[in-house]
Amino acid sequence: MVRACLKKSRLYGQYRRSGSRENNNKFNTYKWHLEHLLNAPEKTYYSNRFRLLSGNLWKPIDDMTGKIQSENVVGPFMMVLTLMILPS
Repeated sequence: MVRACLKKSRLYGQYRRSGSRENNNKFNTYKWHLEHLLNAPEKTYYSNRFRLLSGNLWKPIDDMTGKIQSENVVGPFMMVLTLMILPS
């Protein structure tokens, strides 16, 4: 993946230096292929996530957007807050 991004940067540099239509076409074609290569795993992840939690559509959406906080985060926070309020 890193090599592919470096190649894209190299092709962009060649295009900017020369300004030729041929280098522009090479750069745009490679950029398009690289975008699809990088977006495929993300698309697979989210489609698997929705398929796994397909019973309730809003739960995975809320989980991914952070609207539902897990109890593990609230529990320790409440413990610290309680210790700060109660004198020892």
